[in-house]
Amino acid sequence: MDDDLLRRFVETYPSQPATAFLRSIEIAALIENWAPQGRGLDLGCGDAKLTRIISERTVPMQLVGLDPDPLETRAAIATGLYETVHTAPGDAIPEPDRSFDYVLSNSVLEHIPDLTSVIAEVSRVLRPGGEFIFSVPTVGFRSNMFGALVPWKSREDYLGALDRRLAHFHYLDRDQWKALLGRHAMRVET
Repeated sequence: MDDDLLRRFVETYPSQPATAFLRSIEIAALIENWAPQGRGLDLGCGDAKLTRIISERTVPMQLVGLDPDPLETRAAIATGLYETVHTAPGDAIPEPDRSFDYVLSNSVLEHIPDLTSVIAEVSRVLRPGGEFIFSVPTVGFRSNMFGALVPWKSREDYLGALDRRLAHFHYLDRDQWKALLGRHAMRVET
């Protein structure tokens, strides 16, 4: 565990310790296995806090941000991290074909009901040989949840309420990701 990275995330998300912990693990793995090169799209950029931490620990990035929430995109613009920030959904990216060397999306895709159209758009805007770097909770996410602490609520009710609160629509396994990405000329590498 990278204690400095964990500390940075706890400072960034002080009221969300579980999020800070999970992000520190995800981003440590990302930084260890990937270095941004070229022009990138931050799909689901939110307020850019997460991407700011990535940029502090990697090379300077040439980025475009995209998020459907205007409050989030205003915050992202204010960071000065992006050359452009679009307030738009992931299935309507307002950029030309083959605009990006990579698309980065951290813990976003599970929140998108229609993944197929978003994956098609990512494929459209990636240059040949481009990378789609993303993290998502997988099928094991729910199995790690204990359940309700009150005896009158079932585990399934608890997990359903949690999914609604977190706005999680998908928990795909590796084979499901391979199939979905494969339909759009992409493949899972790691």
